[in-house]
Amino acid sequence: MLSSRVILAEEALDWGLVNQIHPAEQLLDATIDYARNLAGSVGRDALRVSRQMVHADLHRDIGASVEESMAELDRMMGSVDYREGVAALMEKRPPRF
Repeated sequence: MLSSRVILAEEALDWGLVNQIHPAEQLLDATIDYARNLAGSVGRDALRVSRQMVHADLHRDIGASVEESMAELDRMMGSVDYREGVAALMEKRPPRF
């Protein structure tokens, strides 16, 4: 951003700014696969809280972010989804959220 230099996809991947790159004709399928994987492996509450916190973190300091993260982690560790996630991991099966 500071230099206004264009960074191509391959360079962004090499730098670790992105995890994967896909040809344009495969991007939609890769995106749908990723969304399905999230929906099947991460609890809805965890996804919702994560999205909210990423947005909130754009507008607050690191201390407030860490404080809320710890509070949310404590709260979520008492949830049904957390228990199901741990059980699925121990039983080596997909979670049923």
